[in-house]
Amino acid sequence: MTSPREGHASAPERAKDHLPHGPMHRNVGHVLSDALSVYMRDQAPQQHDDGHISPEEFLIIALEWLRDPARLRESYGPDEVIASCMRDDVFLGRVAQVSMDNVLLSQSMTPPVEVWQGSHDASSIIPQPHTFAVITGKPALMPHHLYPFAIGRDGYPVNIVCLEEGWLDESGRAATRILALDPEAMPPLLVETSLTTPLTIHAAIILELPTHQEVAHHASLSKRLKDAGVHVINDAESCARCCDDKAWLRGQVASSSSPAFEVPECALLSPDLSTSKTIASSLRGLVAARPTSQGIILQRAANTTEGQDVSYFPFAKTDDDIQMLVDHIQHLMDTTHDDGDGNVLASSFRGDVYCTDQKKNVVVRLNAAAGGHVTASVVFGAYDRKIVSLGGETCAPGRLSNLKELYRHDQSGLNLCPTSYAWKVWRQVAQAVLSQVALPLVGIDVVLEARQIPDTDAHPQYYPHPVVLEVNGRPGSLIFAEVPSFNNDGTFSSRHTSPVNYSFWQSIIPPSTIPLSSLSSSSSSHYHPLTIVDWLSRLTSRSDSSLHNLFVSRYGNDPGILEDRYDAYVTLLRSSLMQGFDDQRPVVVVASPGRDRVFMGHTDLTGLGGPTINSTTKQEILCVMQVVVPVEEGNSSMHATTTTTKEEDMTGTLALSNYSTEFSPCRVSLPDELIPISDQPVCKVWDPALWHSYIKGALTFLLSPQFHMHKIVRDKLGLAGQGAKPCGVRAHFASTGYLTLPNVGGVSSSGALTGAFVSALSEILRMDIPLSGQAEADFGEYYLGKTAGCADKTAQLFGQVGKVSVVGSFPEGFLQNIQFPESHMRVLMAESPVPRLTTPQGREYLEERVQREGLGGKTVDEVVAWGHSTMKRYGSGAFVEALKILKSRLTDVIQKGEVTPGSPIVTAKEAQGVLDALMSEPKGHPHGLLRELCRNGAIEATLPYLAGWENRHLRYNLIYRLLKLIPLVETIPAQNGVVYSLRRSMLYGLAEVERGWAYLDALQEVESSPASGIPKVLALVAWAHDGDRAEVDYRHGLKPTSWSSSKDNSVDDIALDAWINNKDDLYSKPGGFSRSLPDFDDLADEIQVHFADTARARVAAAGLGGAVCLHVTTQRADELMGWLEKRGYKTRFV
Repeated sequence: MTSPREGHASAPERAKDHLPHGPMHRNVGHVLSDALSVYMRDQAPQQHDDGHISPEEFLIIALEWLRDPARLRESYGPDEVIASCMRDDVFLGRVAQVSMDNVLLSQSMTPPVEVWQGSHDASSIIPQPHTFAVITGKPALMPHHLYPFAIGRDGYPVNIVCLEEGWLDESGRAATRILALDPEAMPPLLVETSLTTPLTIHAAIILELPTHQEVAHHASLSKRLKDAGVHVINDAESCARCCDDKAWLRGQVASSSSPAFEVPECALLSPDLSTSKTIASSLRGLVAARPTSQGIILQRAANTTEGQDVSYFPFAKTDDDIQMLVDHIQHLMDTTHDDGDGNVLASSFRGDVYCTDQKKNVVVRLNAAAGGHVTASVVFGAYDRKIVSLGGETCAPGRLSNLKELYRHDQSGLNLCPTSYAWKVWRQVAQAVLSQVALPLVGIDVVLEARQIPDTDAHPQYYPHPVVLEVNGRPGSLIFAEVPSFNNDGTFSSRHTSPVNYSFWQSIIPPSTIPLSSLSSSSSSHYHPLTIVDWLSRLTSRSDSSLHNLFVSRYGNDPGILEDRYDAYVTLLRSSLMQGFDDQRPVVVVASPGRDRVFMGHTDLTGLGGPTINSTTKQEILCVMQVVVPVEEGNSSMHATTTTTKEEDMTGTLALSNYSTEFSPCRVSLPDELIPISDQPVCKVWDPALWHSYIKGALTFLLSPQFHMHKIVRDKLGLAGQGAKPCGVRAHFASTGYLTLPNVGGVSSSGALTGAFVSALSEILRMDIPLSGQAEADFGEYYLGKTAGCADKTAQLFGQVGKVSVVGSFPEGFLQNIQFPESHMRVLMAESPVPRLTTPQGREYLEERVQREGLGGKTVDEVVAWGHSTMKRYGSGAFVEALKILKSRLTDVIQKGEVTPGSPIVTAKEAQGVLDALMSEPKGHPHGLLRELCRNGAIEATLPYLAGWENRHLRYNLIYRLLKLIPLVETIPAQNGVVYSLRRSMLYGLAEVERGWAYLDALQEVESSPASGIPKVLALVAWAHDGDRAEVDYRHGLKPTSWSSSKDNSVDDIALDAWINNKDDLYSKPGGFSRSLPDFDDLADEIQVHFADTARARVAAAGLGGAVCLHVTTQRADELMGWLEKRGYKTRFV
């Protein structure tokens, strides 16, 4: 944006007027940039007749002006400050860039920038314990990029700063210079300064980078930050997959049975698979798919920015027209960039809404953020150009404008300015896209088409409907976006605002991951921890407003719940004093939720590697931690004071205690026990039946070389080497009141326990372990003989209220949060009277049952042994063994041309494609991962004709044939004597992954069309439970159940052939994993009868007891809850 020119006085005179007399203070940068701006506004017309000056020319002239102190001395006289400024090249360069922003760009939309000369302690403008950084490659646009985030902070306790990559220190984790909004300045003021102490960055977003090699630059910067432990919310890997690859989103829509938004018809053309003939055929198919289109758009499929290599061609009507397109496509394939794969995307030209002048096309940028906010800006293309962009190598630049200029110029003259109905549709589409790409903030480019509003046939009304073109993971125009407010007469006004809000920040740094002690003192300009006395005073007096606001944001407004939580924290702290805590020493307090597995059971196991769908519980574990530092090792960077004589016995000791007498206290030596174990290969050391084993395992993992920050952890604990005196650590836990977290199967109480410990340890020692690093502490369970990953803790750390979180496995990582349609459906977790039979509580239950009614002649030991055998038989070993056999037989096909003589189950081409897909993630998985055969798997790339929803039955056909290669009978004994059910397990795993993706589609459909979406969700839940149904009844002498011989449980060749012939959907096939119990199967059947088409149940989490997860329509949720409680189940809403 260009600021209006000022006055008519000469530039030197007006510049002189901007310079204060007397000595300059820290606002010298603000003074200089203002004076320079005045001078440069007169220089522009002198340089060019049209009054414009390029950014490069601007900086040359500006720096020349700044380096001449004579003008300043005319007003100031000799001054040491002036001399200091003249020697500071960084300072002068930034003053010039700020002035350029003021004159040429967007400064009029942001507060003024005050550049401080020299280095400063900026604690007054960055008082919070956690920092979010906006990192950009265009320094002149820093105010432009920072301001939308700064005004959207919404009171959340986080510092928000902006910087360029060169302002990071060597570690890549801290900033040496920042731009930030001064929270106390009125009127608002942006301040830029170098820092005397580098500022640790906890999370970051990467925005506009230099257009040339932007994707590669994003990848290198993202890697640097992530390697340093910074949570990059738009990491390069996610952006490359979902945004920079223009074909990805369109492929997701094509693979969905009920897409939530429209995209242009398209064809993805690969140089490896395309000839002139096949390209021409694809183009003719594209023309036939939308005969009303005005033309075709051709572009590289990935790694292009700002309209680069995007071309428009009029509608192809003749063979010559088609050949011209073919030639252009082959040219793009032949001139592939170094970071591209040569794929070309051909799309129908869409959009019939223009600005007032019909010669200017329009694109709307919708900015969608986690938290539900959406903003919009409008870009009008250059005159008579079909491609709309703000700049690029192959298209003329357009211009940004406002919503009121939207108009469809045709014979009907329909005025298609946005209406309240249109804005509702735009917001729904934007949030649907956001959910699809699994990033917390994106820019979505859409074109508009006139559509009739439903139910207006009598008096037709129209609105501009969005068709999604692409998604930008580095949205650079947030500051220009607006939100309309509609009046009763249909008119509207709009205001520039930010898409981010309090909920957005909760998703970046959730309250469950910020120690409560940090937030309770966040109103202070200087961060300091609280003692137990401080805590108790604030909790009992209820006088701390920041603490109250945090409680409300975490627990809601229910007075009963809030009072219960205050009491729970008081109980935690008072009981800690009984365990030796010093009430005058600083402490950190953390609340950690459990995890509910909402859908996709057992999919994150080795050999399968699918995602899981989870939700955090409202129930939680509280932890208070205190560190005792030896006198010689006092460290001001820690939230601890030096030890006293009476506490020297704590040196090097980890003391764990629990409010519940059910869990006995434990003391362990850090240097003598944990360090030696952490230096050895991982093996089972501790008993998983003991609560403190999980904490010892988690800390041992953090101390081991397997953890990338282990040196920091050792150093902070005084365990770095000889001569060091280690710290002592006290950690006390409690889970009381309404939100007591049960220690039964299904809620990952062990993950909540270690999550609280690791978060508290990171905070009290100021280690700033990122969320992804804290999640890795789950690998500490390897020391307990468990081989699960860190999906549970990832779900706990990244979960949001009202949403389900999708967590990937191998590698474990957060994928996305999706809004759950609570207005139509609810999820209940019902704690069963039957604990998991393989736990100590399960043994107690069985012993009581023997006394009441027996176990059909079997002993408790026999039933427990059966339980352990079942967990092994239906576990990751089954997937791995199935993979070994599958790979062996596919290799035979490739080498010999057939599996067995006369049995061509798969072709050599199919076999090679399957093998390539299975091994696409070879690291740590020598036999591959079955997930790659499913939707969104590598099979869609190795055998492209199987990709997309419309081609799913071709893929299912191949999977059914592959299952024939796996033994039907259970003849593959493991070394431990377990016999695996291979074909049934493999079918279950593949079907469950498919069910998971279908479930996410169905959830979005429930929001837009409950009548069709709810039955789909309930059917998926029922099929999923069928896959877990018990084949043996532990209650009746371990006899087979009716399900074991059911036709629906058959996976023989006859069943597979029938599925192939009928084109049955894979997600409707249960398979068999047998982790349920007959008790739960009976319950599921009763619910299906009693609640008909309104509720379904499935076993939760690992199974064999514990909890049941139920989906129910909102109208009948309370009724179902009461029905379950009458049968002995303890229920709660997820």
